[in-house]
Amino acid sequence: MIPINLWSLLFGFSALQGLFFSLILLSQKKGRPAANRLLGILLMLNGHFLLVEVLRNSQQLALLPHLAGTNWPYWFLLGPLFFLYVRTQLRENFSGRQLLHLLPAVWYIWRLWPFYRLPGPEKVEIVQQPWAGGFSWILVMMGLSAVIYLGLTYFSLRKWRRAHANTRQPGNTFLWLERIVFTFWLYLMFDFLAGNFLPLLGWPVEPLVRTSTLLISLFVQLVAFTAVRSPERVFFNINSEEDLTVEENPAAKYHHSALSEGDIQNYVRHIEALMTREKPHLDSELQLSGLAERAGLSPHNLSQVLNQGFGRNFYDFVNHYRLEEVMERLPDPHYRHQTILGIALDCGFNSKTAFNRFFKKHTGETPSSYLKSHRPLLQRASA
Repeated sequence: MIPINLWSLLFGFSALQGLFFSLILLSQKKGRPAANRLLGILLMLNGHFLLVEVLRNSQQLALLPHLAGTNWPYWFLLGPLFFLYVRTQLRENFSGRQLLHLLPAVWYIWRLWPFYRLPGPEKVEIVQQPWAGGFSWILVMMGLSAVIYLGLTYFSLRKWRRAHANTRQPGNTFLWLERIVFTFWLYLMFDFLAGNFLPLLGWPVEPLVRTSTLLISLFVQLVAFTAVRSPERVFFNINSEEDLTVEENPAAKYHHSALSEGDIQNYVRHIEALMTREKPHLDSELQLSGLAERAGLSPHNLSQVLNQGFGRNFYDFVNHYRLEEVMERLPDPHYRHQTILGIALDCGFNSKTAFNRFFKKHTGETPSSYLKSHRPLLQRASA
């Protein structure tokens, strides 16, 4: 029986949570499926790592002896998977060539293959031996790999945010991930240095190992909490496919377009009628390509019509219609049984954060204050 203590409970709960949310992410269609799968694999590895650590620390690896050592390649996989996840989330297409980043992990698994072929009891005996720490060129490779990849990831995020400073979503969407990556990066540099030099000072290494496990556990908890509380930060790109930025000079961008000014005005009337008649904005997963298909335009031409005909990008255009729908329903007695957030979600907004931000930006007040100011209208209608 596994001893019940605080560490076993915390790490065991985080392991199960990581494995559970990894299955959700692997099957999630919102946002970018390729990025979801990469994050799902990352969470699965975290859950597996914590599970093995729970069994090792509680001297219960004999229950599942062939798990011994299977978490060792984790540090070769952490950095590359974080890097690939962020690059894919930043709307870069995932290709087979990117799997080359995992070659160091494959090499390490191949190197460990003789160990994995040992009988279960022998593997458990080796793994349960106290770690003395000290310099190891393989540990150096692991540490450098994780630090370098997480550093590249962090600077990729900062570069992307600077390039999209005028968009509505990136600041809040990726701020949480940027902080996670930066925190992990700083910690790994500390872990790398401490793991190699603490033994030289005669200090124990086990507290450092436990701290590493604790940080991995907190990472799993943070991703799970964010996915539940603010899903738009995990499932980015729900509302848009491209064109999130406001065009500073749309005429120059569409200089070679075949659409004339008369064509644009005709499509403006056509799209206005489409939005009024079919209300496609009520679909929270509406994307530029989906609206373009309904309008009989290519995504590029629709982008031009929205920018030059309406003076809006796709994100603003769709959410403008959603906002109008919300403002119509809020004082309506027929919707009094719904909460403000419930109405917003029914009108196509995908999160409380995105709704509140857009509502206040375009009305100058919060949804609750707007409802209070229109409450007399609601009361007169119900009298």
